[in-house]
Amino acid sequence: MFRHIDLKVLVVIGTVVGIGLASLVGFYSEREERDVLAQNKRTLLKLVDSTRQGLKTLMLSGYGDVGPVFAKSLDEVPGVVDLAVVRPDGSEAFADNRTIDRVNQAVGYEMFYPREQENPRERLQNHRNQLREVLSSGKLAEYYDERGDGERLYTLLSPIFSEPVCQECHPAAEQVLGVIKLTTSLARVDADIALSRLQSLLLLAVILLLIVAVIRLFVVKNLVRPLGGITQALRQVSQGDFLQQLSRPPHAELSMMVDSFNQMTQRLAGIYSGLQAERNKLTTIILGAREGMVATDERGQVVLVNPAAEQLLGKSAAQISEGGLSTLFDDPEWIDGRLAAARSQVPEAAVIEYNRRTLSVQLATIWDDIGRTLGSAALIRDITEETVLQARLEHESRTDPLTGLYNRRYFDQQLEQELRLARRYQRDLALVIFDVDHFKQFNDRHGHDQGDRILCEVAARVREGLRSVDVFCRYGGEEFVIIMPGIGIVEAKAGAEQLRASIAGLDVDGLSVTASFGVSAGQGEARALLEAADRALYQAKGEGRNRVFTANPE
Repeated sequence: MFRHIDLKVLVVIGTVVGIGLASLVGFYSEREERDVLAQNKRTLLKLVDSTRQGLKTLMLSGYGDVGPVFAKSLDEVPGVVDLAVVRPDGSEAFADNRTIDRVNQAVGYEMFYPREQENPRERLQNHRNQLREVLSSGKLAEYYDERGDGERLYTLLSPIFSEPVCQECHPAAEQVLGVIKLTTSLARVDADIALSRLQSLLLLAVILLLIVAVIRLFVVKNLVRPLGGITQALRQVSQGDFLQQLSRPPHAELSMMVDSFNQMTQRLAGIYSGLQAERNKLTTIILGAREGMVATDERGQVVLVNPAAEQLLGKSAAQISEGGLSTLFDDPEWIDGRLAAARSQVPEAAVIEYNRRTLSVQLATIWDDIGRTLGSAALIRDITEETVLQARLEHESRTDPLTGLYNRRYFDQQLEQELRLARRYQRDLALVIFDVDHFKQFNDRHGHDQGDRILCEVAARVREGLRSVDVFCRYGGEEFVIIMPGIGIVEAKAGAEQLRASIAGLDVDGLSVTASFGVSAGQGEARALLEAADRALYQAKGEGRNRVFTANPE
């Protein structure tokens, strides 16, 4: 880069200086051209005035018949292309008998002798607009023309005003009797201007070359060579040599640059050392992590696979890299869908069964500020044991450890849910509560182990007689509760009778067992439903036990 900076500096400075000098030359050339044209115009105006005065003298002297001689003399003026007196209609004066005939007729005798030969000519056929402008405004008009060979022509139209003495020969209504047309060639003026411009351009080129030569010597010595040393040092730094240090040059600006470079390399050396240490730490973490990690670059190429990912997926790093992120779980549509969803919301972990494991997978794509993809990553964690443990804990949290039935906590939750469904779909819901008759006597006479066996046998016998949609729970002690969706109180009572009879037929270690039942039904509050069933249960006990009674919620 710095090998050609001198040329770039020269081009820039030369361009700026050249534009400035060219603008200056152009300004003075244009000014000189205006001055030359103005001087030429002043000279021509003097010639027009002389012509007007000669014409006036001729007319006032009474020698109007000498007009043709005067007109011919105008054509012989040196340096003039065309000099003529033109009437308001554009025809040349003194070339026919129109004015002579009119004057002779007005005076009643032959004041002027008619011309033997008439040669009328149209002198302003192509410039009628300029003629009308002069006649209407009474002001001088000027315009430029070109000949076929490109030579420029300059024309002046100067009005000839009517005076009292002129009215003897010309109508009084005519304020402007005609115009004096003067046309000259600008070939010599243009040649002088072109020569002046050429000389200015040559002078400009010489000055510009001298300026460029001086600047080049200065730039090479004071800028290019010092910057070349800095460039070489920067190249070494880019290759990882952060110990580069430069000596300070004599120039203040470059000295500041060198000082900044030396400070930069010292800081880069410290930063690189720190990054190496952090990289080693990160590598240790990635390689030693139990979570699988797979990452891609902006093109979708896999650039990171840690050993945990190989183990969890049952694939080698080469297989993962070859297949790409989309084939990690052999389901590209699922992964692409998760990545697309992660763009519009916070990425969430998904659970998937793969390679005989339960895996938690979190997928994300990283973008820069303008929406370009920087890469994607997958974090994979084995949650097989956690899932099994969670399922077991969830099961234990809602079941009774003795009977294996749902516990009271689960019952409370399920009753509220079933009541909501009953209200939504306008269907019946029945609740059955029962407990083992004289259960305390079994415990007191035969021990708690025997009591536990009786509860287990009762639970097993009742479970056999329930529907798949019924919810059977141990409510507490020897008390049980059944949620029966979709049936009313009559059907529930009939079902309870069957269960009561089934329990009454039990023989647990030679002991006979009976139970009392309370039944209620409705779609109201859970508490009212429970209280009604409980009232029915106590009524059954009060009537001698081993019975089924019903009660409606209040």
